[in-house]
Amino acid sequence: RDTSVTGVQTCALPIYECSNLVSVQLPNLTSIPDETFSGCTNLTNFEVPNTVASIGQRAFANCSNFVNLTFEEGNDSNSLIIADGNYYWYAAFYGCKVENLVLPKRLTYVGDYAFGYSKIQNVIFPAGLSYLGTSAFEDCYELESVTFDANCKLTELKSYTFSGSSLKSIVLPDSIATIAKGCFSKTNLVEFKAPKALTSIPDSCFASCSYLENVDLSDSKVTAISNSAFSYCKNLKAINIPSIVNSIGDSAFNSCLSLESITFGEKSKLLSIGDSAFAGTGLGSFNFPTVYNDSTDSNKATSLNLGINLFSGCKSLTSVYLSESVDSVSGVFAGCNSIENITLDSNNQYFSMDNGIPVLYNKSKDAIRYVFGTVLSGEYKIPNTIKTVSSYAFEGQKKITKVVVPASVVDFGDYVFSNCEALTSVEFDSSSSLTKLDRKSVV
Repeated sequence: RDTSVTGVQTCALPIYECSNLVSVQLPNLTSIPDETFSGCTNLTNFEVPNTVASIGQRAFANCSNFVNLTFEEGNDSNSLIIADGNYYWYAAFYGCKVENLVLPKRLTYVGDYAFGYSKIQNVIFPAGLSYLGTSAFEDCYELESVTFDANCKLTELKSYTFSGSSLKSIVLPDSIATIAKGCFSKTNLVEFKAPKALTSIPDSCFASCSYLENVDLSDSKVTAISNSAFSYCKNLKAINIPSIVNSIGDSAFNSCLSLESITFGEKSKLLSIGDSAFAGTGLGSFNFPTVYNDSTDSNKATSLNLGINLFSGCKSLTSVYLSESVDSVSGVFAGCNSIENITLDSNNQYFSMDNGIPVLYNKSKDAIRYVFGTVLSGEYKIPNTIKTVSSYAFEGQKKITKVVVPASVVDFGDYVFSNCEALTSVEFDSSSSLTKLDRKSVV
């Protein structure tokens, strides 16, 4: 039986599932079409000649016993393309086992899913690489190390490029300006330093990176941290948000159980923080930044838009500082019942407090915005100077059994008594002028 093939320039038909094939020498081959060596489970050695310009779908699929897969260097003007796959199953190297993969200098294009679900352990990318496709190394469970040539000018990483791999370390070229969603999700990365050209951290980029401890955005151009970008990074302990970041998305740091410190750069340009952005973290204290907008007056503070449930489930959060940029806390602290102390910036024009009373009022003290800590158990009488009770104002006050609402209150928000587990009675003054009260107001 034949166990080797030599001296062929073109493979018109695949050498499909030749389980006895051990080695191949094809020095003048110009292309490796779809499924050429698919299922050659005993193929152990193959050198891709520098005459090859393209490698097709499933060309080496399930070549599970490779000892050496190498690429002949030279002939750099003959660019090499590894084809796009429609999904894992069509990946050029699906299920292929290669310990160390050194890609040739002439490689320019690694297609979508090209190495998806392969058993590669280490990859070195050349300087000439210009495209690295969607899910190109997704679910490569044995992939631990990726290295880019120092002169690589790649500008973009596509969605889920390394998602689900065992990637522990990566140094990206400073030319990378765009990373798409889920790129490093569910990997074993321990640290990440953003390249200088990077402009945003996309949706779910590092979601469920359980080993991620350090993130450095300081030298980058990152202005947005998107939805779920770092969610479920359970070992992330601290993050510094550069002053140029203008938005933090929904659930951006949700369930980062060890996250105890978030700091913001001076003269922050942060304009919005999305729903549940810091929910389920280990924060003990949090200082909202004072925000400045260069488009108006760089020396005048501007408002910071805050989502709801921002700190839901943060059982260790006891202290919060409200900067002069915070103008609303409606729903912000919903689901967080551990806050004992709120400090107001002296320049804040939206809120006021009385010493010793755990109530956050509006500036004129005729509206209750938020009741924190644990008020006295039993009956609570809202002062008759109050006209408005804001949404979520008493949320989570578990010891209140009865609330008396005076006639002065003319506006009642939604979910005012949400999660007030012991509350059995809300009594409105008989002369109350309230004309509408939704079920949501007292639920």
